[in-house]
Amino acid sequence: MRTMKPIKGMPQFSWMEEILARFESTFKLRGTTTNIVGFEQNPYLKGLNLFSDIFNAVVNKQTLRISYQKFGKESKEYIFHPYFLKQDIIARWQNLDKEKSRTRLDQSFFVPADKIRANNYDLSINKYKETVYEQKRYDAPEMILERLGKLDSDIMNVRKELEGMLKTGGSHE
Repeated sequence: MRTMKPIKGMPQFSWMEEILARFESTFKLRGTTTNIVGFEQNPYLKGLNLFSDIFNAVVNKQTLRISYQKFGKESKEYIFHPYFLKQDIIARWQNLDKEKSRTRLDQSFFVPADKIRANNYDLSINKYKETVYEQKRYDAPEMILERLGKLDSDIMNVRKELEGMLKTGGSHE
C-alpha cells in the first residue's frame, strides 16, 4: 500500500484512490507498515482465485491447511503459516514434489511440522536453515610478516624517491 501512496492526488490516478481506500477498509490495513505481498511478472500465472484467501491468512496471521492433488495421484495435505505472499508461490503449487527436494541450504524449504512444534512454533529462519562455513587457510605468520616487511621497504623507497623529487624541483631520473 505504501508503494501506491505517492500517486495520491495525481488526477490521472484518482480512480486508484478509491480502490486503495476500499482495499485498506476491507482488509483493515490502516496503519500497517509491514510488506506482505510481492509481485513478479509471470505470463503463466494460475490460481489468482486463491489470492484473497491467502492474503487474508497473511494479514490475520492464520494457519492454512491446503490439500493438493496432482492428476492421477493421491491428495496430500499441507499446513502453512504464511507471513509474506509472493506471486510465484501460487505457481510453485504446481510442483510441490520439486519443492520437497530443496535442502535447508536453499532460500526456501519445507520444515516438518513436528520440528516447528518442538521450537514452540518459532518460524525464525535461523532455527531451521543450515549454513555451510568454509574453512579458510591463511599463510604462516612468518610469511605474512615477511611480505609486510617487503611492502614497508617498497613504500619507504617510493617515499624517498618522492622526497628527492620535491627537493630537486620535481625532476625524476
